[in-house]
Amino acid sequence: MSRPSLDSPLRWLLTIIITVHLPGCGSLKMMKLTVPPQLVFGQSASLQCNYDLEGSQLYSVKWYKNGQEFFRYMPSMDEQFTVFNIPGVHITHPTTGQPNYRSYNKINLNQVDLQTGGVFRCEVSNEFPDFHTVSQSIDLRVVAIPSGPVISPQPHTLAPGDRLEVNCTVRKSLPRPSLLWYINRAAVEEQGRREVAHTHQDGTTDLSSSISMILRRSHFVGGQVQLKCQAILEDFFYKSSELVVHREGYGREEGEQDEGKILGLFDDDSFRDPRGGADPNEQTDSVRTPWTSSSAGSVSRSLFCLLLLSSVSLLLPASSLLLPPRLL
Repeated sequence: MSRPSLDSPLRWLLTIIITVHLPGCGSLKMMKLTVPPQLVFGQSASLQCNYDLEGSQLYSVKWYKNGQEFFRYMPSMDEQFTVFNIPGVHITHPTTGQPNYRSYNKINLNQVDLQTGGVFRCEVSNEFPDFHTVSQSIDLRVVAIPSGPVISPQPHTLAPGDRLEVNCTVRKSLPRPSLLWYINRAAVEEQGRREVAHTHQDGTTDLSSSISMILRRSHFVGGQVQLKCQAILEDFFYKSSELVVHREGYGREEGEQDEGKILGLFDDDSFRDPRGGADPNEQTDSVRTPWTSSSAGSVSRSLFCLLLLSSVSLLLPASSLLLPPRLL
């Protein structure tokens, strides 16, 4: 019985080491796909396939959507780039008709439509002697950014007791958005709203939300009601529209009330400058003495004494009055 040869494992190990370090020989690793979180209807999108040849030679890069090949790059072929037409995938320039890709591992999708969404897969293979193939896929969906929200009609003035009826509308949205109402920053409950939706043939949706209510005095904060409608599409779209409704006659009524009261003779209020208060840094030529109730009392007593003395002087001769000359 012959003994197993010890040089066989050494020979295989040496072959692996040499092969790995030879140009054109090695492994292949898929890193990741760089794609947008979603495809936006009517816009373009870039898809990038990131891989590491680890010293080996590239054989091909292929792109698939839902299992159908739509792009191929083979550097060893005379016709290196090949594009296959499939519904919803447009990688040719819309005006020149030429292929629109920046490199063999990055392509641009033009004019995304509702058929563009699906499972996209990048497949990479290296050359002889490995012929190793790696791939990675990702599911991309199409969304449509709506126009709006728009609040209509837009009443500028209303009064307590009037009915407020307004609509908030967004158009051409995918998926269907959520519309929220706020009055003076407080959310309107769902039972206070009414929604009407219309779906177009292309799958997009128009949505209108309306509120109808009788305004009370408490709704007018500082003479106005603040309305806000907010449109939300999952975690990628937030937009709002605001409307301020003023209380009818509020400015005129407030102006009349702000004229201030007229101070009476015996009011305890100090003098009120009609200019709204003087500048503490302003230099004046004279000091204005405030009018107080004590000042009013002293003036009244002086007038009373003068009237009493005048009456007495009419009844008695002037010689019998021992009054100072300044009072006669």
